[in-house]
Amino acid sequence: MVGNDIPSGLDLWNDYILGLEKFLNGENVEIPYGIDPYLMKLTSINSNSLDFSIVGDWEPVNVFAEAILPKREFFEAILDGAAQFWNTLIDYKVFEEKEIKDTTAKEYPKLMIKEIEKLSGKVKTLFK
Repeated sequence: MVGNDIPSGLDLWNDYILGLEKFLNGENVEIPYGIDPYLMKLTSINSNSLDFSIVGDWEPVNVFAEAILPKREFFEAILDGAAQFWNTLIDYKVFEEKEIKDTTAKEYPKLMIKEIEKLSGKVKTLFK
């Protein structure tokens, strides 16, 4: 679940961050989720709610998870979880002491924290 140069699914937090970013930019979202043929969907219902689902990317479509969620609370929970994940990697110096692909910068977790902070600010502004 760490890195930015690996197939989707080995870094599910990036899938969530990418989905939230697209959604906050006004798009309904349908993106790959994980390394299996699944899709994460975020569809706006109204100004306060969204439809979140994880579905199979094959026919017939299997729905693995689906919920109508309050936008602000959902986004805040995802961003808090992502920040905790990346801060844990920083605390344990995962990118400093371990052999990680040469293409993954040691500063990657700190860059992700900055992205999460930016998105958190956008959530607070959009959903007062």
